[in-house]
Amino acid sequence: MLYYRPYMANKRQKAPRWEETTPIRVFDADPADIVRHSRKFDLIFKIRLAEAWAGGDAESIRLAETNYLEMQRARLSFFEDEPLRRTPADFMSSFRRLAESIFRTGFDFSTPPIPIETATMELLNGAHRLACCTAYSRPCRFAEYGRVYFGTHGGSTFRAFRQGRIAESVENYGVREYLRFNEGARIVEASPARGEDEEAAISRIESELGCIVWHSKPTKEGFAFTVSPADGASGAAKLPRTGSDTVDRLFPELPEPDWRERARTMRPDRATLELKKLKYRLTIPFKFGRKRRKAKLHIIDLDCRAVAFDALADYIEQCVPSKGFDAQ
Repeated sequence: MLYYRPYMANKRQKAPRWEETTPIRVFDADPADIVRHSRKFDLIFKIRLAEAWAGGDAESIRLAETNYLEMQRARLSFFEDEPLRRTPADFMSSFRRLAESIFRTGFDFSTPPIPIETATMELLNGAHRLACCTAYSRPCRFAEYGRVYFGTHGGSTFRAFRQGRIAESVENYGVREYLRFNEGARIVEASPARGEDEEAAISRIESELGCIVWHSKPTKEGFAFTVSPADGASGAAKLPRTGSDTVDRLFPELPEPDWRERARTMRPDRATLELKKLKYRLTIPFKFGRKRRKAKLHIIDLDCRAVAFDALADYIEQCVPSKGFDAQ
């Protein structure tokens, strides 16, 4: 099943978006606290890249940039409307401009606050700003909203990246770096109850431990959950700290794949792609309203996914890693 990107879904919403609601409160807070209680899988990649630009060597910058771009390929296929971005270079340049601005001058308090949702304190937008403020220990401003009109978790949790076929080496990198960043995070290995699927197991673990499940990985015995204590939780905080041997066993450091070969093997062949596009085009005249728009988005999504693998391989082969801010 193809994944519908949140920003596309928002355009089909008839209800107001969060920008048009009135916040319950606006407050300043430590951005790292919001990150630790967020389920968003992409935040750690943005934090590590921002840190690398500020003080990393050439190899750490290259690794952080590569992993960031593979994360964006899996999440958006390098296709975003707000702001308009269509290539790996677009994503990289826009993030670097923002990161350097926050690195040198801090959070711009004249811009809208970073929105979060009341019930879960989950981030609704502004992940790049939050990541930069976290990396550079800059205070930032948040706006708390009590009512939202679209899902707050679906677009950036580990499920979306798994569906986008993120490289295993990059996924493991993300988990390892998250465990280093969040000292309260733990790995919990659990066997599912009879008839219990992954979603049910996640709900049970969150209820029993009073935590959020940031990542889940199927294992031979069941699942390995990467959890973080929720506000006021005690169960997850009492768990012993996860040892390095457990991390290495479940999430080993893997060599980078051959990005060109991966593009060749992961990309759907042209005949299959054209057949799927023809199928959706033939169904469009017989659909109405929302169903018709979904069928059109299928065609856009197929094209984006097909070219994104090649775009990433081209960028990695041709581009020289960026220099740190102080080395410019």
